[in-house]
Amino acid sequence: MSAGGHLVSLAATLGGEHFPKTGGWEEQPCDFRAAISMSGAYDLIKLNWACGWITPGVPWDDARRLGSPLEHVSAETKPMLVFHSENDGSIPFDQAVRMDEVLTEHDVHHRFLQYPDRGHIGLTEDFVLEESVQFIQEVEAAS
Repeated sequence: MSAGGHLVSLAATLGGEHFPKTGGWEEQPCDFRAAISMSGAYDLIKLNWACGWITPGVPWDDARRLGSPLEHVSAETKPMLVFHSENDGSIPFDQAVRMDEVLTEHDVHHRFLQYPDRGHIGLTEDFVLEESVQFIQEVEAAS
């Protein structure tokens, strides 16, 4: 959730070729079939507090653009399940709305689940687990 939602969304849209593999996993594949994002950030350019999310040695705006999943949506984007609450106090709801619009524009298999009052949605919520399992089954059936 949150930063993890941002990272899986970035992996689903941008892929792994822009970032080096490290930590002893260099020879391992990094492919996956779908991403589930809860309360993720999708446009770092519009987050005034996203200054810590930049790549060292890369100009500020370039790094924030590179780190924004919204900037990389294409026909190759992995299927995505996006959870977001209208009253999320950390990531503005309009980030998820815009991500949904761009995924739709690019005809990416996805679902956007929005809630009026769930705050910064956590991973262990019953509705998250139920919807996630259902989405995984849907993606598996489509392949």
